Amino acid sequence: MDGDNIRQDRRKYVDESMEFGTSYEPEVAIRKPKLKVNGAKEIVPTRVTSNPVLQTMMYQQSENQFQEGWDYLLGDHHNVIRKALGQSLIVKAMYDGSVVAKAYCLFRGWGDIEKNHEEAYDLLIKKGNNSNALALQAYFRRNGYGCDPDPIDAIRLFSSAAETRHSWAIAMLAFFYQEDEVIPKDDKRAFRLYRKSANLGYTRAKHNLAEMYWEGRGVLENREEAMRWFREASHQEYDRSKLKLEEIEEEERLRIENELKLKQQQQKKSRGRKATKLGLSSLRSISRGRSRGSSSRSNSRGRNNGQNGYAL
Repeated sequence: MDGDNIRQDRRKYVDESMEFGTSYEPEVAIRKPKLKVNGAKEIVPTRVTSNPVLQTMMYQQSENQFQEGWDYLLGDHHNVIRKALGQSLIVKAMYDGSVVAKAYCLFRGWGDIEKNHEEAYDLLIKKGNNSNALALQAYFRRNGYGCDPDPIDAIRLFSSAAETRHSWAIAMLAFFYQEDEVIPKDDKRAFRLYRKSANLGYTRAKHNLAEMYWEGRGVLENREEAMRWFREASHQEYDRSKLKLEEIEEEERLRIENELKLKQQQQKKSRGRKATKLGLSSLRSISRGRSRGSSSRSNSRGRNNGQNGYAL
């Protein structure tokens, strides 16, 4: 694969890792004022209150709700990917007052609101040092959503979010070290960052870490460790890891079949050689037997002739 195709594939990774612009059939029906979950229970947006303490509590709850939705959407913090549920929780968090959730919904056009990248970016700026806001600002800056693209500033913002142990931001920094465009390529550093993000539970980082172990990039090749991480990501319903495991299992099945066929062919050849040797040995034995028989008859005739001669 040439350099341009590699870069395009890696850009695809960044976009797929967030899957911006994709909408999922929600597990929670988004209807104000009640959000129904699978017809079993209702999630009701919290009523607005004038009590400042309760407002603070409600706001914090909405930010936690956004984090929960994010985790289900991306398969973060060891959660199984459930995209529809993630979307529903993020929309609910927006209704309950989460600024980051509102910015995210504006970006994706969720929750009965139209896409507006500029307004989304402004909200993220106002949110300040919130780790999710910093990580999303970085993504916007990298791709020029609602602002001028600036990959250097994106790295700065991703780094700030990474300092708060934001697993997705850490994985995005690892990508930059693989991309070899804005900063020099450094597979070893990318490997360390993916490992840190994977240990925090981000499923895509687990998959990328497994690939680095599998191919021996940035670390010594270790297929057993690669399989462990592929399985972990697969258990979180990460499709690319599931597909990779299927490919590996199919390759292993074909390898075993080929080895068995080769062994059978070798055994067949070995039996053929033994049969040939046995046949030649039998022929030699028969030949020697005939030779001895002829010699005995000749000696017998000689003795008879000799006796007759003495009689004369």
